[in-house]
Amino acid sequence: MEEGGVALLKQLTQILSDQLIDEVGYVHPSQLAKLHEGSTHVDNAVADPSVFWCGEHKLAISTQALVPLYNSAKSSFFSSHQTLLGKSKHSFHGSGINERFQELLSLTRVVVVLNPAFKTAWDARKCIFGILSVVSPLQELQLSSLVLSFNPKSEDAWAHRRWTICSSVESLFSHQIPEHLLQEEFKLVAMIADRSRMNFCAWRHCCWLVQWMSPVQMLQELQTWKSWAQLHVAESSCFHFRRCIFEKLLTDECPLVKVKDAWLEELNWIKKLIKLYIGREALWMHQRFLFFLWVHYFKPTDPAESIGHPFPLVEISFANSCIESCGDDEDGQRQIAYASTFKLWVLWKCKESSTWFDYSMLKTRELFNIEQLLRSKAAYQKALWEGLYERVKARSDEETC
Repeated sequence: MEEGGVALLKQLTQILSDQLIDEVGYVHPSQLAKLHEGSTHVDNAVADPSVFWCGEHKLAISTQALVPLYNSAKSSFFSSHQTLLGKSKHSFHGSGINERFQELLSLTRVVVVLNPAFKTAWDARKCIFGILSVVSPLQELQLSSLVLSFNPKSEDAWAHRRWTICSSVESLFSHQIPEHLLQEEFKLVAMIADRSRMNFCAWRHCCWLVQWMSPVQMLQELQTWKSWAQLHVAESSCFHFRRCIFEKLLTDECPLVKVKDAWLEELNWIKKLIKLYIGREALWMHQRFLFFLWVHYFKPTDPAESIGHPFPLVEISFANSCIESCGDDEDGQRQIAYASTFKLWVLWKCKESSTWFDYSMLKTRELFNIEQLLRSKAAYQKALWEGLYERVKARSDEETC
């Protein structure tokens, strides 16, 4: 290891011993100099000002020092890792063993801050806590939050966060996540989602949290995230999270009438968004899911109940109204393609599930219109819709014969 890297590693290890540090950034040396010029207070006086700035529990590291820092941290980590974790569990004894494990934990903290994708370091923390039979949930959640502050799409940081919560649930919370911890997790996701668009990792974390929620909490979260979703209508992962909630509600003991009320509210809401935000695929995908719920959960069991107001025709009529109101711009072209594909999908699901309503006018009119629109407006997506169209048409031809 380079001598300079070893000295910097000692400084960074000491800085990161402050558990209150909640944000890290890597900056150019010129930006680091400006930080020192504008700062009236530095949290860690021993840190090299040409490499580190630490104030108000925020840490900045010069990009020029990353290579020697990381090389030193990785070398020290592997050396300590091999010495301590390369043994069998029964060989851990003698004085000072706990202190050596604490040193290794400090090294892993530095390593994952410098390289969040270093999975071996994350796994070493899990292994150490297993050996010591103790996990500090606050410390581990703080570390993953620190990493996510500068790398919000770190798969390993999100996974470590879930491992920490699971360990805490088993040992501290009687197999149930307390309300305050759930809210803290959703607060973190909201903060990260605002700064990091299309963050599948963050929304997958939300979907994972659904398993720990009561029906009341799930219905509440549907309302809580509604305002965020309608301001980010292209964020498909957010709508996927809403679908996870509906699926969990339908498998839990939540009364079906309450789920149906939430479904009706969601349906009216998504239709308003589709009309307001033209050509957004995430909205049409969510509309498909809501129709899927009707087919499998809310469809009348008696054919007589659907006479006069068949839901599939209502949905097809809505899609037609979207097509008719579109302009010839790019968004309008996409809206026509999505609405036409949605109509095709509705026809297929109804035929697949033997839903009761008259297809006679659809065979000669709707299928022809759908084909013409898709060939003219969505030719570039032909591979996605042509197979479905052929299946619907073949089923219609069989019924005609």
